[in-house]
Amino acid sequence: MKDYCDWDFLNRDFSAEDRQRLAKSGEAMPDGSFPIVTTEDLDNAIKAIGRASNPGAAKKHIIKRARALNAEDRLPDDWKGGQANSWEPRKPKALLKKGDWYRIENKADTSAAEVFIYDEIGGFGVTSGDFLNDLRGIEGDVRLHLNSPGGDVFDGLTIYQALKSRAGETTVVVDGLAASIASVIAMGADKVVMAPKATMMIHEGWTAAVGNSADMRKLADLLDKTSANIASVYADKAGGTVEFWRDRMRDETWYSADEAMEAGLIDEVEGKVNRKRDDFDLSMYAHAGRDKAPDPVLKSEHGPESVGFKGDETVIPKKDEDEPFTWDFAEFKSALKGV
Repeated sequence: MKDYCDWDFLNRDFSAEDRQRLAKSGEAMPDGSFPIVTTEDLDNAIKAIGRASNPGAAKKHIIKRARALNAEDRLPDDWKGGQANSWEPRKPKALLKKGDWYRIENKADTSAAEVFIYDEIGGFGVTSGDFLNDLRGIEGDVRLHLNSPGGDVFDGLTIYQALKSRAGETTVVVDGLAASIASVIAMGADKVVMAPKATMMIHEGWTAAVGNSADMRKLADLLDKTSANIASVYADKAGGTVEFWRDRMRDETWYSADEAMEAGLIDEVEGKVNRKRDDFDLSMYAHAGRDKAPDPVLKSEHGPESVGFKGDETVIPKKDEDEPFTWDFAEFKSALKGV
């Protein structure tokens, strides 16, 4: 655990002692934040200005350090005059780190902000710190496009919980792949959609470590606990038991869009009309659906007078009919003689 948040400087790690020393020399702010020793530190500080507790003071400090490093050309154009003008919180915008793999776009012509995660989750891709900081700046609905092979479990669980806790409606669209912890992130949405050719994969947690036998036993216990926690996320979304989903995870299960829909992990395959079988309220009936009703009687036990079955045909017994009328001419002739 470090005393300072990782977002201060993504490429360098300053200890608490380093920060105190740099604060005394003026190379960091009085609280030890924004240490700037190299031009790389300067670039990182400019990127992190929106996360400062006192943006105006941080901006003054950055300008001062840029001058000391003869690097004023690295400052944003509106900073180069040296004035610490009033600072406005940044709006979510494209973040171009490691290419165009993570960005947030607020579009005026759509009701939902478009969010894209197209890389690994964690230190080698999008961290939960980066994501949550930008997500806080979005009000209303969010549509998160996902294409990720997974990554760090705890970063992924943090993003999952952030999506679950949002006030606005959140939709995750799996455009290509939602594997490993990326599939857990998808479960945090109010609605999960997969492109017809997209894929979702779930598996047991895994890691790499060194140590003695006691260390390995502790690690195995931690992996089991973490995998059970992940399985509970799938169970919350799709139903079933934690052990059921652990079995699917042990098998390393890969789902097509239709299979994920059938399993209950997603709500919709993009471009298809999907109706859940239990989307009607049947509580007004004595039996709320076929699965809650007794088996129907298919054959009567009351003899041949009742409806029954013969092979695949329904048998309905005929009603008794009167004998057909015939003329008795002899009797008729005798009756006429007596008239």
